[in-house]
Amino acid sequence: MRFMFSRGKSTLIHNLSSFLQYATVDPASTVYRGTLFEWQTHEALERLGMRLRRVGGKSDGGVDLRGTWPHFNVNVLVQCKNTKLGSTPDTIRSLIGASAMHDECVAILSTSSSKRYTPDVLSHFMDSQLPLALARVERDQIDSLLFNRAAEERLDGLSAVTQFNDKGEPTLVLMHHGRILECI
Repeated sequence: MRFMFSRGKSTLIHNLSSFLQYATVDPASTVYRGTLFEWQTHEALERLGMRLRRVGGKSDGGVDLRGTWPHFNVNVLVQCKNTKLGSTPDTIRSLIGASAMHDECVAILSTSSSKRYTPDVLSHFMDSQLPLALARVERDQIDSLLFNRAAEERLDGLSAVTQFNDKGEPTLVLMHHGRILECI
């Protein structure tokens, strides 16, 4: 994005901390907030073992992050929606459309909204024959992660559960074949 960074600084941006250090656009702008959310999602998903690169921009074809999940030998693409309005059936259709053009991938919709998924959203999501995931990201932490049946099959039975520590604080944990999957 040429308009977003000072000349030469865009090549220095490769993760959330470098974005925060080198971004020169107004932090109140939608471009800044959207790009910040993409980097926050990038950081959160990489903690699960994914290897991602940011490809988002004005003409990204609906894909903001792309990469692999080496543990499952699967390609991953991510749409990031930094909105308080929540997901709609249209956002799920957009995710399905973006993933339909990429063979053998798991498509993830990352949202910042704390709103519950509506029955229509869940129906579109669960009924898809394509492997999909819904991730709710706050700052650079995943609050929830849900896989549809096709994704669970592609990821060999992976599921996400909430575990609570001694202080009662929730943490997302990935389970694979009944065991906690150790991530980075």
